[in-house]
Amino acid sequence: AHFFRGFTMGVSIEQCTRAPELMRAHILILPDDKGKPIAAGTLADTDRILRIYKFGLLTDPDEQHNGVGRIAMEQTIEWAFRNMNAHKVFCEILVDDERIWRASELAGFTREGTHRESMYLRGRLHDEHVYSMLKHEYMERQ
Repeated sequence: AHFFRGFTMGVSIEQCTRAPELMRAHILILPDDKGKPIAAGTLADTDRILRIYKFGLLTDPDEQHNGVGRIAMEQTIEWAFRNMNAHKVFCEILVDDERIWRASELAGFTREGTHRESMYLRGRLHDEHVYSMLKHEYMERQ
């Protein structure tokens, strides 16, 4: 996996690898055995004083259900707490995306609450669950 600084709002894995200098997040790129990017974990700075980062995950549709998302999530969270000294990492997940929020819970994230009608997608508003992990929670799991 490779980490670099970038910005990923609304971009693909390939765009992350082609234009890291235009980005505003820390990005982990997880390549397959031939070097093709198959997953990307992102950490966007939301509060540098409190060291809070928003976590995001992109996976190649052909690689979903192969565990690459879990690996990218684990490596990105590890980077946040061990290398960036993050105090808190959080993510927002569509309420309807049960597979993803269950994976987040298995990874150690705690559901903090729900943002109601906070995401506009496919012509309508959706609710999002907010999940977070604190540094001491991460360290206790290791």
